[in-house]
Amino acid sequence: QSLPYNSNATIENSFYRGYNVCNGTHLPDFDTELRSVVGDDLIQITNDPILSNEECQSIIDSAEDHFYRTNNGKWSTLPSGRYEVAGSWIKDIPTLHDFFNNLLKERFYPALSSLFPGILQNSDDELCVQSSYIFKYTPTSGSKTDIHTDSSLLSFTLLLSPPEDFKGGGTYFECLGKSGQVLDMKRGDVTFRPAGLRHAGYPVTEGVRYVIGGFVTMSGKGGCEHVRQLLNRANSALLQKDPQQCQALLKLALKLNPRYWDLYMTQGQCLRELGDLEGALRSYQQAFMGNGRNSDAAFMVGSVNVELKKDDEAWDWFEIARDLNPHDGEAYYRMALLASRKSLQPSTIEKTLLQKCLELDPKHVDAHTNLGVYYGEVEQNTKQEVACYERALDIEPTNADAEQNAKAAYYQLGVAMYKTQHFEECLEAWKRLLELDPHEEKVKQMYHALNDKWKERKRQMEGGSGNS
Repeated sequence: QSLPYNSNATIENSFYRGYNVCNGTHLPDFDTELRSVVGDDLIQITNDPILSNEECQSIIDSAEDHFYRTNNGKWSTLPSGRYEVAGSWIKDIPTLHDFFNNLLKERFYPALSSLFPGILQNSDDELCVQSSYIFKYTPTSGSKTDIHTDSSLLSFTLLLSPPEDFKGGGTYFECLGKSGQVLDMKRGDVTFRPAGLRHAGYPVTEGVRYVIGGFVTMSGKGGCEHVRQLLNRANSALLQKDPQQCQALLKLALKLNPRYWDLYMTQGQCLRELGDLEGALRSYQQAFMGNGRNSDAAFMVGSVNVELKKDDEAWDWFEIARDLNPHDGEAYYRMALLASRKSLQPSTIEKTLLQKCLELDPKHVDAHTNLGVYYGEVEQNTKQEVACYERALDIEPTNADAEQNAKAAYYQLGVAMYKTQHFEECLEAWKRLLELDPHEEKVKQMYHALNDKWKERKRQMEGGSGNS
């Protein structure tokens, strides 16, 4: 059954508070038109909630009921860069269709039209949602998203949960303040903004945070977003392993808007595919010079310097990326790899960096694997080593590096347990090795020989106990 819609609720008396984006923020298309009313206050949040508490709760209940009926309560997931978050496209939850369409028509589109009227240049221009989703952020089902831009002209985020239901979370905007800012929202509040602003869902550390997000574009002749569409096509060409086509599309896009810095990020990736590392380095540096808060650009400058074997420069750039985005575990991981390369043996700083990476991203398989190597080679702590490999394999059972390292660690753990006459622990370690690789004939023979001896010893011990 569809949710009832309250057509008497309007936003005529709802005003907005604006947030001024930093100098150097450039949008891919319609930069001037989008600023015609709000100026540089490109991010706008409703002062009064657009949805009531009851409406927000009804949406949450409807989504939860949908997954209860269709998937035993387990939510599907949607990708956001390197992360996945529990969520669904609104179109896939039938009970929300009519409610959401009315919400768009009577509340959201009027709000966007009043805030950004300069984009509606022709009589046949109309706003339309190309896609919309509901996310359920939790510490376990997906707590955050990458910093990214949306693939549309305008975007909105509606907070469905009361703020007291969760800790952490919120939408972070890279372009606010000295080092970015997470914006406060009440239940039912909506953030409206151009989709080309870099933002992220910050980590939820406790509770549950439900949001609806939407990507809005225009129909009509005036609504063509040339630069964004060229960038989308360039990214598609890269995925199709056609860097030459990607380069040609980027050349057109840069001619239209040389100050949209995300173009240089794709250009850097394209040049890497073509083997031009020095050219890729210049492109990523250009992206960072244009937007000195772009942690992804700093990270990629570091990555290319690693490929160029300039470890000191790479370290400096990864530090910049880490400082700009302290919630990104990958920068810590790359610094840990450099730390291990800078000395003959992995240093204690490598362990600290790997642990910080895993604190931020507990599912980072390579960090678990490398931490296992550290425990084995530096601390000779085979049990901790094995535990790290097991966690890596729990996350990604087919991970070849973790499996190979785990096999070696299980073998060494078994040997250590045998030497100290902990025979049950030895058998368990070798059993786990054989579960990974049943064709390890030497280990199989050792396992069966020890298992037979151990069974015989236990029988003797039990017999002696019975005669006493």
